[in-house]
Amino acid sequence: MSEDRLARIEAALDNQVAVNAELRTSTQQLRATAEALLSTVQIHQQNFEVLTAQINTLAESQIQNNARLEEYQRTTNARLEEYQRSANARLEEYQRTTNAALERIDAMLDYLIKQQNS
Repeated sequence: MSEDRLARIEAALDNQVAVNAELRTSTQQLRATAEALLSTVQIHQQNFEVLTAQINTLAESQIQNNARLEEYQRTTNARLEEYQRSANARLEEYQRTTNAALERIDAMLDYLIKQQNS
């Protein structure tokens, strides 16, 4: 029985050695997987930082473009208002001169009609 027991102990030890070898292999695989995942996370972190910097740059550019657009709109509106005032002034002057010319033509026609009737 002692040999039988010794054989069982040897078998158990052999089994334990096999289990330990499998655990060592599994641990090495897990370590390799964890290192690969860590490397992937670091790459994603770097990509995120690059994208964040690009987004911040785009946002700053957008703010600057909005400010330029607002200034352009103010300038354009001021020019349009000045042009409108100038056009209105020219139109009023044209209307005055046209009315004055029509009054003179009317007066001349009245004179000619009176001359013809006399």
